[in-house]
Amino acid sequence: MDDNDIDLYIQAQDNSASDELMNFILDKRLPPSITWFHSLTNQYYECLLPLISQMIDNHYLIFYPCILFRLVIICNPFYRYSDYFNHAIAGLTGMLVLWHLFANQIAILLMATWIGYMIIRCLSQKRGIVMALVSLSYILLCEFEIIHRQYWQKLRGIEMILAMKLIALATDIDNKEIARPVSFLQCFGYCNFVGTAVFGPFITYDHYQRCVSNRKINLKWIYATCKATMLCMLCLIVSTCLSSYLLESIGNMSNKWIIAWCSALSFRFSHYFVCFTSEATSLAAGHTDLVHHSDETLEWQNQIVNPLKVEFPRSLVEVVIYWNIPMHKMLKKYVYQPSLQGGKWFAVLMTYLISALLHGLNFSLSAVLLSIGIYAYIEHALRKKLAQTLNACIMSRRCQEYGCQHFHKENSFVATSINLLFTMVALFHLAYLGALFGIANELGVSRISQFDQ
Repeated sequence: MDDNDIDLYIQAQDNSASDELMNFILDKRLPPSITWFHSLTNQYYECLLPLISQMIDNHYLIFYPCILFRLVIICNPFYRYSDYFNHAIAGLTGMLVLWHLFANQIAILLMATWIGYMIIRCLSQKRGIVMALVSLSYILLCEFEIIHRQYWQKLRGIEMILAMKLIALATDIDNKEIARPVSFLQCFGYCNFVGTAVFGPFITYDHYQRCVSNRKINLKWIYATCKATMLCMLCLIVSTCLSSYLLESIGNMSNKWIIAWCSALSFRFSHYFVCFTSEATSLAAGHTDLVHHSDETLEWQNQIVNPLKVEFPRSLVEVVIYWNIPMHKMLKKYVYQPSLQGGKWFAVLMTYLISALLHGLNFSLSAVLLSIGIYAYIEHALRKKLAQTLNACIMSRRCQEYGCQHFHKENSFVATSINLLFTMVALFHLAYLGALFGIANELGVSRISQFDQ
């Protein structure tokens, strides 16, 4: 190292020390309002603008194929003769999006689709049970053996949705809810439907069939899609920028529960981001969970999550329901209700066991799911007993507006006080369990990592 290099090195060290000293002096001498404004400006330029730019760059890869599929369905001149074209386009478009995101790793998904179709075609009964066992075993094999963990973390959420679809399809065929045999193109299109291929949500085969055969469109479709897109952008901003700003602001506070709540805030809003993105893509592809019969009654709605019910819950039961509405409906119909023959405790444990297996049997996540299941069941039983004893509207779910037979109605002082107390308990559990969810999220459980790729 010559003398010039030494001089440059010393000068750089002096500049660095000077910058650190200046920042220290500014932090100590500037008024709090100016320091706050400086921090907020840094968040705007260093987090918000790059985040929005990255989101716009990546979102077109997912949204454009959904809109293109919708336009192809509307403009298809052969829809009266055969719907196989629609099923082929739905599946191929979804596979193209997945291939662009994950390249040859989609072979794992294609193999799962083929295995599921062979089970449906080769068995004449007990398809649902066999499909559940095979699908869950396939997920566990991918988790521990077949694919490298780094790649599996990106595919876990997609494979979970695929397994749920196959289990629902096989069970519906067993229960005669699907009249005609399902061809490979129909199964392929349903499993890899472009509107649900990356972020979900879970939809039944009946809803998918209505989607590919529905050629109607109106301004409400555009409004619903844009609304869901804006909400997913807002949730991503809160999850990434606002949560980090809050953690920096309260970093010196000694209240560990406030810090835990803010830490869990990031995970919750990243989940809302995934759900609203899922809602936007499924709406863009033409899926709605409302039955419609004409243009006058056509409504576009596909609610995946209800953040207000989660952030300010009446009970943990509402958190379970509104955290992921399609998955809740799927587990209730295909797992909980058939398991009631063994009793409510058995049905609850079986439901949360299947949910944990679908998520890949991650220890942290499984512990959280099991804890929520036990807490929610105990709270439900306790509040049911208290409601009977006090004759008050304090059950886990709100009574129907005109069907409440309790003496103390929803707005009475007794009911309001007890419900508020249980809400505080639920918020406490959310702060505690949310911290564990954050650990699971760091291990790759959240599908938001798919978007970042």
